[in-house]
Amino acid sequence: MGTDYMTPKYMFNRDFEISIGDRGHLTEDHYSTLPGITWYTDGSKTEQGTGAGIYSGMRKIELSLPLGRYTSVFQAEIVRRHLRDHKVTSRLLWECWEELSDLARHNRVVLLWVPGHSGIKGNEKADELARKGSSASYIGPEPAVGVSKTMVRSQVKEWVNAQHKEYWNNITRHQHGKIFIREPSAKLTRELLTLSRIKLRIITGLLTGHCALKAHLIRMGLYNWDPNCRLCGRGAESAYHILCECEALDQRRQTVYGRPSMSPAEYSAHPAAGLYRLVQGSRVLEWVL
Repeated sequence: MGTDYMTPKYMFNRDFEISIGDRGHLTEDHYSTLPGITWYTDGSKTEQGTGAGIYSGMRKIELSLPLGRYTSVFQAEIVRRHLRDHKVTSRLLWECWEELSDLARHNRVVLLWVPGHSGIKGNEKADELARKGSSASYIGPEPAVGVSKTMVRSQVKEWVNAQHKEYWNNITRHQHGKIFIREPSAKLTRELLTLSRIKLRIITGLLTGHCALKAHLIRMGLYNWDPNCRLCGRGAESAYHILCECEALDQRRQTVYGRPSMSPAEYSAHPAAGLYRLVQGSRVLEWVL
């Protein structure tokens, strides 16, 4: 599978012009009065794939190009700001630069930014053609163009996440953790990594059940006295009991979550930091002697 990445090249002399105007002043009349031939281009990406659209009312040309599943939106559009860079690491961008330079040797070439969804007929038509291309099947071996580094990273990330989720769903251990953590969550990970080390340790212990509660200590052979909850005295002191059953924490749950009792599913719908607030100052996670 070919790659779009290439050894960096530098382009300092540009024979064509790039103009990015004020969105409020770019109207249909502005583009209809431009001299020469006007072409509109756009790119689109959907679940079916990627496509590009090319339209020229003057030449009566409408092209809708399917580009397959592995083409990025950047490659479909060749974003204007990258054509202004001096350093190029994309083969497709370099080829685009060379084609524009060849065209500009005997013609005046101006690239204009067109605001999307602003009622400009040519741009709306190019957008329609691009969406049509992205929903059509690409005929031929893929990839249609070299695979970008962004696409490679995205595909690897999706594969890793899928493997992680499958492993978590199929594993038969960690029953407590699976009750409170339904599936791998990037959102939960980001939240936990913003917390202090003390809060992170306590919250992780409550979510996994691996903390200094009597049920866990007895399982590890580190405690062999009264297994009942030290707060309410009813039921084995486990992480599940503390979070969902301990009546001594009903008032705290009301304060933190707005209700005296909570199910594991309800906990997962709230920020994890609330777990620390629930047990803060209760001394429930202190080592039992």
